[in-house]
Amino acid sequence: MLDEQRVYVYSATRRLIATLPVSTGLDDSTPTGSFKVFSKSEQAFFAPNPGERMKWMVRFTRGRQGDNIGFHGIPYRVTGAGTVQIPTPVGVKPVSHGCIRTRDVEAQWLYENMAIGTPVRVVQSRRG
Repeated sequence: MLDEQRVYVYSATRRLIATLPVSTGLDDSTPTGSFKVFSKSEQAFFAPNPGERMKWMVRFTRGRQGDNIGFHGIPYRVTGAGTVQIPTPVGVKPVSHGCIRTRDVEAQWLYENMAIGTPVRVVQSRRG
């Protein structure tokens, strides 16, 4: 739910099994609608900047520019000195380019529990 910066995870029988704090896209860049998971990877990179990476990517749609949109862990940059995590206040406000960021442990849980074809519904608010 975009206005709450939360993901609600339901079982196949529609029982709520998890509520996760997230950070979605700035300027309404997270698409709303009904989608299905079409691809997953343990490691992904941000196309405009391959030095910016994220773990546990679960892709479910494409964004305005045709880029993949999905759930993933907190992004980090690969530098000559190692890796530096990009500060992300999950559960507070939108900060991404369209993806739905969550803490790495929760992103891994989503990755491990969402099969290809899993339905994903992104809504602005409880009203729709």
